[in-house]
Amino acid sequence: MPPLPSVPTQPSEPVSPSKPVLPPEPATAEATTAGDDGSDADTGMDTDRHHLAGWRQLGLLGCGMVVGAVMTLLLVQPTQVAAARGVSGTTAVAVPEATAFTCAYTRQNGRWYAGNSETRTQQLVVDMAGPAVAELQCLLQRDGITPGIDGNFGPLTESAVIQAQKRFHLDVDGQVGPSTWAALRG
Repeated sequence: MPPLPSVPTQPSEPVSPSKPVLPPEPATAEATTAGDDGSDADTGMDTDRHHLAGWRQLGLLGCGMVVGAVMTLLLVQPTQVAAARGVSGTTAVAVPEATAFTCAYTRQNGRWYAGNSETRTQQLVVDMAGPAVAELQCLLQRDGITPGIDGNFGPLTESAVIQAQKRFHLDVDGQVGPSTWAALRG
């Protein structure tokens, strides 16, 4: 077996030609905590704490990387899908033009109408929109409750419907059905 190449050592140490010289081993946590007499000066708690802090930092770094990757996917994915379909990365949304509703009150066969809808039975609930909602808002306004006339059944219209249902002693549910229509057209 050929001898291993020797590593230069400090000049005070004799070099033996038959035995290879290895580099000194790095200091360990045990060696740094040992006292002058060779006994442990510490219980090793500091090294455990440093060890846990390292793992904690590694965990935070990993979580940060995962969050960064997810955010990148969320931001990049839609444009890549759009590019694959051959469309631009931004999507145009059709927004309907606002319809101006007016209240032209007439009385026919003992019932009030505002000129937007003639319904007496259509069920209206929150988030609906259209001429029937504008009719409802006009009839509410005629009774002194003003939610605004925009044709959208939002929270103000719902609150106005509840007021009207209480005033007419109807079941209060914030929705418009045949009994609420009958009371408003009254």
